[in-house]
Amino acid sequence: MFKKKREYHRRSAFLPMVIFRMLLSLTMFLILGLGAYQAYKNFTGTDPLKMDPQAIILSAPTIFGFNIQDFSAKLGKNPESQSPSEDISRPGASGSPRGKAGKLLVRFALVADSHNNNENLSRVFVSSGLPYYVTAGDHDLWDARDKGHAPTERFSEVFGSAFQSFSDSNIRFIILFNSDNYEGVDALQKKWLKDILESPETKESKKVLVFLHEPLYHPSSDHMMGKVTPKLTNQASELTRIMKEGGVSEVFAGDVHNFGRYEDPKSGLKMTVVGALATERNVQKPRFTIVDVFEDGSYNISDTEI
Repeated sequence: MFKKKREYHRRSAFLPMVIFRMLLSLTMFLILGLGAYQAYKNFTGTDPLKMDPQAIILSAPTIFGFNIQDFSAKLGKNPESQSPSEDISRPGASGSPRGKAGKLLVRFALVADSHNNNENLSRVFVSSGLPYYVTAGDHDLWDARDKGHAPTERFSEVFGSAFQSFSDSNIRFIILFNSDNYEGVDALQKKWLKDILESPETKESKKVLVFLHEPLYHPSSDHMMGKVTPKLTNQASELTRIMKEGGVSEVFAGDVHNFGRYEDPKSGLKMTVVGALATERNVQKPRFTIVDVFEDGSYNISDTEI
């Protein structure tokens, strides 16, 4: 007996249906991709499409815990033996070849955006025993403003003025208050800044460094002056021009929750954004920044996890 051979027939594909399914799949992937893009952008305030690929990798989310290291130990190395190490965070960043910069003049740390993470803040500031200077962030203004008071009233009760300037080791430090998202920097503070930059002491300084909360410019984030009140963008441009003409070497800011170094495209003014100490809205591990300034005027900027 011969068994009847089974015949396998391939189901014929209806071309329009195949095309429809393909388009439907592509549409679903596109929607998922746009959702992930918007989630990342809203969470971090940074546009990943404008970021350098290396920065995206470095800012990849982490689910691992962390231990606070001794902050003062990171700052307490012997100044006589220090020299700039290679800085790979930005091509052409300030710094001399190893061993040619001479004595370390001053080392300081920058901490930004603690967001009520008072345990971290206490352990990196209070327990270190180091002197510190502060300026107000945008969150520091909300309570006073909501109660009809001057925005900096609560801050000033504890810390005094939100802007100040001082010199140390022939380096001029200028701390600005620019985190008022509605008023920006008033005329009084702007005149004060110009006077400081034009003073003989500042002109003779080895370096002039400026510190503020809101970035004056950022290549991939909307967390900068003008994010709430667009007219402040012009004010940021004016401040950038004043600083560039006044011989400022670098401007340090916070708010973005993502460490980065770049230059203002118009003026070429060097800018650094300090990563956040907080864990919330932070795609990086909590971190701070250490700056070493050397005898020849060169300096290194180190992004440091805690």
